[in-house]
Amino acid sequence: MKGCMLAAVAPVAQACLALPGELFAECPLPHDGTALTTAVEPVVDSSRYFVVRVEDRESRKHAFVGVGFRERNDASDFAAALDDYRQYLRRKQEAEEMREEFTKLKTAAGGEDGAAAAGLDLSLKPGQTIHINLSSSLKRCGSGKQNSSSSSTSGSGSGAAPPQLKLAPP
Repeated sequence: MKGCMLAAVAPVAQACLALPGELFAECPLPHDGTALTTAVEPVVDSSRYFVVRVEDRESRKHAFVGVGFRERNDASDFAAALDDYRQYLRRKQEAEEMREEFTKLKTAAGGEDGAAAAGLDLSLKPGQTIHINLSSSLKRCGSGKQNSSSSSTSGSGSGAAPPQLKLAPP
């Protein structure tokens, strides 16, 4: 393998720089809320070059290395992989915040489910009814009265003409 790749092994991801047959350097990507640009940062004047903070595993010494891609597609793939990792971290943080909020609500309600924890009882009480008014913007003509001439001229034989509807002007 020759080049640069982004590898994610839970919970740590790293950018690996490799030469044929061996690992040249690795750049651990932050997963603790630190900005991703502390490890990999695109240069200002080109979309194909990045500055990568490589780190030695044993001594924890680090150095900044410039990495350039010959093909723009390879560089955009690398940038897209970094963005995917950034979105993964953001979603993971949001999920953790939601989990903590739900746990707080659950303990406040005495261990009941989420709807009860939020203080919402949406069930109907015995004898309680709901009235739903389904109105339409279309107005009926005749309001239920049938015109005798329209019912006699309709060829359907049922004697009841369908109600006519008027549309409101635009």
